[in-house]
Amino acid sequence: EVLIENPFVVTTLPKSTTMPMKVDTGLAKVNIKLEVRNTSAKLVEGKVNAWITLINEVKFPTYTKHMEGYLKPIKLTKKVALRAGERKVVELTPEDFPSLLIENPYLWYPNGYGEQYLHHMKLSFSIGGKVSDTKEFDFGIREVASGLNRVGDECGRIYYVNGKRIFCKGGWIQPDILLEESKKRIYDEARLMAEANINLIGSEDMPSPSEIWFESFDKYGLMWWHVFYQCFRMTPGTETADNPLDHGLAVAGVEDVMLRYRNHPSIISWIGANEVLMNESLYKLTKEKVRSIDTTRVYLPTTSFHWDVDALTPYLKEDLPTGTTDDGAPDYNWAPSSYFFDKVREVHLQMFRNELGMPSMPTYNSLRKFIPTAESTANVNSPIFPLDSIWAEHGAWDVSNYCYRSYDNAIRTMFGDPKTAKEYADNAQFLNADGYRAMFEAANHRMWDITSGVMIWKINSCWPDVCWQIYDWYLAPNASYYFAKKAMEPVHVQLNANDFRVSVINASHQTLQDVKVTAKVINNDMEVAWEDSQRITVSPDCYQEIVTVPRCGKYSYNYFVKLELHDKYGKLLSENLYWFYSQHMDFFWFTSMKKPELKEEVEVTKEEGEYVFSICLKNESDRLSHFNHLTLLDVRGKEINPVFWSDNFITLFPGDEKVITARVAVSDAGDTPPVFFRAR
Repeated sequence: EVLIENPFVVTTLPKSTTMPMKVDTGLAKVNIKLEVRNTSAKLVEGKVNAWITLINEVKFPTYTKHMEGYLKPIKLTKKVALRAGERKVVELTPEDFPSLLIENPYLWYPNGYGEQYLHHMKLSFSIGGKVSDTKEFDFGIREVASGLNRVGDECGRIYYVNGKRIFCKGGWIQPDILLEESKKRIYDEARLMAEANINLIGSEDMPSPSEIWFESFDKYGLMWWHVFYQCFRMTPGTETADNPLDHGLAVAGVEDVMLRYRNHPSIISWIGANEVLMNESLYKLTKEKVRSIDTTRVYLPTTSFHWDVDALTPYLKEDLPTGTTDDGAPDYNWAPSSYFFDKVREVHLQMFRNELGMPSMPTYNSLRKFIPTAESTANVNSPIFPLDSIWAEHGAWDVSNYCYRSYDNAIRTMFGDPKTAKEYADNAQFLNADGYRAMFEAANHRMWDITSGVMIWKINSCWPDVCWQIYDWYLAPNASYYFAKKAMEPVHVQLNANDFRVSVINASHQTLQDVKVTAKVINNDMEVAWEDSQRITVSPDCYQEIVTVPRCGKYSYNYFVKLELHDKYGKLLSENLYWFYSQHMDFFWFTSMKKPELKEEVEVTKEEGEYVFSICLKNESDRLSHFNHLTLLDVRGKEINPVFWSDNFITLFPGDEKVITARVAVSDAGDTPPVFFRAR
């Protein structure tokens, strides 16, 4: 007889009286709003019942995460009378129900900034003790705020969650080209992103994703930009400027997705469109609709603009500056690592750059699954071997050096013309690693002084591809993934590529007390040509530059800069490795050197629905073991994906020892535990 519709839970934290973005995390107010609708032709008197519990066992497809804490279940009841056919808004507030004022609440934080505590809400409407309707969903206690950082005439958007300033790191995702997305695949992708230290994602191609996507984002702490209208379906100053033509239907779609998704804590912004903008009519209708449904999140009408606003969209000026952009450069092709750092120092269009990228070759095991000519050497004498029209169909294309040309040229210049597709793909991994690390480290190196966020185009691929990805359609990460993961870690040591300054990035909100920074230049004969070691203290949420590595010295034609950061007890917090040439742009040595055998100790256990590997690798030789790609193979000798590695593309200097962990679903591997394999 009575239906519950459009429930909305709003959680707030008391504001500081002196610092607007600061909040008191020791107290939370929970406000519940819902609509009840009497579908009968008679008066109904009943009760709205609400029951809130803390979720201590968070379920994932292959494992369970236990969350510490206790909240006494909150039970509320409110009497409601409805006339025949009446719809009524019912609110449950802390003023009427003091139990909705929660002391020491368990809060939801973005990935890397705290735990992702979730609460379960069960709503029901009962008539005379009989339940008429129920609604159940999970929500998080958290508050999002946003502001602008200004440097001269430039602005960068800043997000705060529960009063913590969040340095946004992530990128864009695409759905599978045929929308074949199982629950496990969705969770696997979210896990890959979370384990890469990503905290912000968006999509210009997923206006209405399944609830499973949002469940996974909530559980993994992935903040989400929700974009309403698809990119480049309406562009100011073109014949598409008035799309979509049915504004009523478009705004009805906006209302539908907001009402369905707004209880998910992972959503931090509603976005009109990515890179383009609606015409004035739809612009105003969308903005009014968003404000009528949800004012707890910032609304951005567009992420970026590249047109003359005064001439074409003067109505946008009331919402400027948006604080994010992808206009101008860097764009989508390969560039030397120093370029990304130099661009950040320019400030213009760099403060919250929401798109930049470069091609990113998958590993050869993936490549040969979709390039049928990959194993052929028939055209080895072609100047573009192994590329052909099939490669072009899968991303190896270019117009005006927009995408692939500079990447391909760099592979050939640094490593020589390949004799096989495998050699080409293997050599490309070095560019992947260095390039994707540089994009994030460039943003790191002026964190908050200039930058407040950075997003790559893109994180995944909708089908097998060789361009713009850190893991491929088969869910196999390439070297881009692991080096981007390193660059995005909350506590990080890095070498700024443009000036060779060693910098410690502390994106956490804790002080790094008395940590030790070590930097070494190591020649290809494994002799140390230069080194420096210092103890420092780094304040929370900032960076600190330490020392400049000399660009010139008694360096071999290829040499390495090895960085390590240890805490005061000697625990390794972060490490990083860079490779350089002293004269010519030449890394031929990497492809010609013979890797030594490593001592391998492998332990395999089973935890819930996963095999867990602990792999100890030791280099007991006097030679370098560089860029070891680790894989797990099934009983047929086929590579298994996804595998969640703690690290990969491993380098061990003489005497080095590393312990790597890997987790893989039993459902992916089979009843027999996989076999560890190190590609040489």
